[in-house]
Amino acid sequence: MTTFSAQKDQQNCATPTNNKLNSKLKKLDSLLSSTSKCTICLDDMENIQGSKLRPTLLGCGHSLCSDCWTTLKQLDHTMKEFGVECPSCRSPIVRAVNPPGRGITGFEFVNVVIEPVQPGGKEEHIAVPCTPLTTGEFIISYLNPLIQKEFRRIPFPKEYLLLGIEVDDRKSHEDKLIQLIEFIKGSTLDAVGFRDSYTLHLKRMPVKASHPLINARMRNITFDPPVGSFDIMVKSSTGKGPQVQFKNVLKTTTLGLIQKHLKRRFESYPYPSFVQSVKRAKRCRIMGSECGEWDHTKATLEDLCVDEKRSETLVYDFLTR
Repeated sequence: MTTFSAQKDQQNCATPTNNKLNSKLKKLDSLLSSTSKCTICLDDMENIQGSKLRPTLLGCGHSLCSDCWTTLKQLDHTMKEFGVECPSCRSPIVRAVNPPGRGITGFEFVNVVIEPVQPGGKEEHIAVPCTPLTTGEFIISYLNPLIQKEFRRIPFPKEYLLLGIEVDDRKSHEDKLIQLIEFIKGSTLDAVGFRDSYTLHLKRMPVKASHPLINARMRNITFDPPVGSFDIMVKSSTGKGPQVQFKNVLKTTTLGLIQKHLKRRFESYPYPSFVQSVKRAKRCRIMGSECGEWDHTKATLEDLCVDEKRSETLVYDFLTR
């Protein structure tokens, strides 16, 4: 993906075309000036022509100073499937050196793997007509009405579909995922250096309650609100974190209270790397297996239909954004 810096037009021509160009350049200058610190060296950036601290705006929306960008491009990125990555979000910026496979050169069909509606179900495979200039947004819009529905009249909301690029370790001849990179908003297959050795993967993200899809899921649950206190077990959504037991909770216990106690317990967890990831996280999300994202200040265990029998349906997730 190309990078660019703002450059002011030195010729002050009074033509409509140049006036529009000057207006766009001023807006871009304003955007770059509003970005205060470089994400690598943390120095204050200055939007002055020729300065080493002049911002370079990357395609993903993040920026870094000109000096750090020059250094970053000179590093050895040959081991990365997508070459140079944004230091903030790891989005691909410059194509890899000698990536495996063949790029898209014209009109052709690209296979997209779609995760199953229910855990343990079968993946869907849909071929999407693409060109080098096809964007991730177009692919999502194309697939949305075609993917399998949980309920006949309720399509999965498009804004909760995430398109990623899956790269397998072909050197070891194993079907092993070594990288999953989210599409940059507005980026094309050509811009991210998509190859026929890569796989597009469509993932369903948790839907924010309340939503017709969440309501339909909840109606399928047989649930009698518990009387008195009971115990629950909260698991990691990725399976990499520890299980945490909570005793003597009530149906009126909020997700916010569980979230608060989770963070407190993990502060003294014996694995430093996990504790560091918890500290870096900007928020902790609690979900039920049939549900999505809830308002932690209001949602209770009763709202998620959680009792002692269904206690293990709760999962936690530490998010960096």
